[in-house]
Amino acid sequence: MTSKLGLFNGALRALGERRLASLTEDRASRRELDDAYDDVVATCLEAGYWNFAMRTVELEASTDVVPEFGMTYAYDKPEDWVRTYRMSANERFQPPLEDWHDEQTYIFCDVEPLYLRYVSNDTDTGMNLAIWPRSFAAYVELMLADAVCLNVSSSETAKESIGKRLRKAKADALAKDAMNQAVEYPPTGTWVQSRTTGLRGRSRWNGRFS
Repeated sequence: MTSKLGLFNGALRALGERRLASLTEDRASRRELDDAYDDVVATCLEAGYWNFAMRTVELEASTDVVPEFGMTYAYDKPEDWVRTYRMSANERFQPPLEDWHDEQTYIFCDVEPLYLRYVSNDTDTGMNLAIWPRSFAAYVELMLADAVCLNVSSSETAKESIGKRLRKAKADALAKDAMNQAVEYPPTGTWVQSRTTGLRGRSRWNGRFS
């Protein structure tokens, strides 16, 4: 099971430094890791569509923000939103919604309600270290080591070596994560959709069946 102390010690191991006994140990390297931790984890979560960090919600259109032109509805992004994976007008996400805009803290589109699947930094999902795959934890460890390397070791050679290992760790984490999801197919082309719309009774505006 991954822990913050374990991540710190993994980073120190990559740097050739001795382990920490606790998260309160009075050492410069611990303070450097503390300072880098939040930004590093946020960056790593944003780097992929991690299955362990996914959350699916049904959103209702905002009553406070009404678009004056363009898209019909505005939706507040969830507070734990990191990046959008998929949207749809239905809970099965078939077909995925392709016509939408992301502006600041809102998502604009022409469907209601909106089903959103996204990478979350909630403590039950993306920030729940207990469910992190080992490959993702190894990626975070090396990201931490890279972030504090020059302040801890002052070695450009070590920085370069960790950078190479970091790129491999990220690729490994992304590849292993991708193996844990179902095969997905590209959206149906507009020509095929136009041929099947009448037969299936699909509404053109929200993807629902009549």
